Amino acid sequence: MGHGSRVGQVVGLDVSDKWTQVYVLSMRTGTRVEEVRVRTTQEALEAWFAGRSRSRVALEVGPHSAWMSRLLEGLGHEVLVALTTRNERPPRRPIDT
Repeated sequence: MGHGSRVGQVVGLDVSDKWTQVYVLSMRTGTRVEEVRVRTTQEALEAWFAGRSRSRVALEVGPHSAWMSRLLEGLGHEVLVALTTRNERPPRRPIDT
């Protein structure tokens, strides 16, 4: 499947060390059509994605993103790895002097 192949679904992955939450959205309507939890292993993800139509898969940069993106691209999916920024502290206010 080349880059010109039509993408049928958008798949978002919320990855943790043991489990990956998979959210499948329709490209046409934007509605959620499926939600499953899959083990965060090559075997489990390959089994789940292997028989699926070409999808656009999005996941956040993290410890598993490199091998996951290679695996999913090898199965013919389009993979987007996103770098997100989180504000864990409130912004600092300047000190009045």
